Amino acid sequence: MTVSRRANPAEWDIEMLIEALGNLDNRARAGALSVFAHHLTVETRLLLSEGAVDQPIIDRVRTINEFEHHLTSRLHPDGLRSAGGDMSLLRDIADDAARCGLSAAVKRGLVIAVQNALVAAKKPLQRIDAGT
Repeated sequence: MTVSRRANPAEWDIEMLIEALGNLDNRARAGALSVFAHHLTVETRLLLSEGAVDQPIIDRVRTINEFEHHLTSRLHPDGLRSAGGDMSLLRDIADDAARCGLSAAVKRGLVIAVQNALVAAKKPLQRIDAGT
C-alpha cells in the first residue's frame, strides 16, 4: 500500500488498514503494532513542538499516551494475542481518536505500520485510493 505524503489522511480507509493488520501473522502483527506505537510517540513530539502547550494539547498528549499504553501492553512475548483482539483494540483507538481530534495522527500511524509490515513480508504493495 502506498500513500503520497500529500494525500489527505481524512480520505484514507481506516477499516481497510485495520483489516490489513488483522490479516498478518502474529509476529508481523506484533511488529506492526510496535511501529504504530512508535509513530504515536512521534505524534506526541509534534503536538508538543507546535508552540504554546495549552490544555487541549495536553489532553491530546494524554490520549496518545493511553493509546501507546494499550498497544505496548499487547506486545508481551507470550504470544497469546489474537488477531481479533488486536483489531478490536485498533478500532477502539480509531473511535477515541475521532472524538479527540486525533484521527489524522492515528491514520498516518496505521498507514506506516501497514506499509512496514507488507514490505517486511515482501507482499505486493497496492495504492490506497481516496474514497475506496
